[in-house]
Amino acid sequence: MGPQKAELGASGTNRLKRDKALNQFQASERVKTLIKPFTKTEQKRFLKVAQTVSKIPEITEDAIADTVETVINAQSDKAVRELMETIEEQEDALQDEMWKLVYEFGLIDARRILSIIEARLATIKKVKEAVHQGAREVPNIHNLISEDPWCA
Repeated sequence: MGPQKAELGASGTNRLKRDKALNQFQASERVKTLIKPFTKTEQKRFLKVAQTVSKIPEITEDAIADTVETVINAQSDKAVRELMETIEEQEDALQDEMWKLVYEFGLIDARRILSIIEARLATIKKVKEAVHQGAREVPNIHNLISEDPWCA
């Protein structure tokens, strides 16, 4: 057997171990309700987050559910999706450590807030540029602001 096949075999074995551990993890009813509308693959991803965060000694069941809810709510943010995908590509031990850090430092909320700030700064920049170009308050600035999702 070549090194590539051995690597695939180890990868498959790791995936089976991860799936078995995930199946043994008992999610709270709140977590189950939160993930119910999603596909099986997405549910596994969210359960993996819950399972990993549950290993933090001082975490409560509510905090686990809050973390899963934060991940679900934030997945529309491209940077958060990329973070989740990057974590999932790592070895199990590293995934555990990375999810613990994400939880402990509130990185998902921080990333979402950064996205909001960036969008608002872009809107302010558009208004500033429009004013410098001689735009009139009515209708130019009003239209610019009314079309912006931040102001809607």
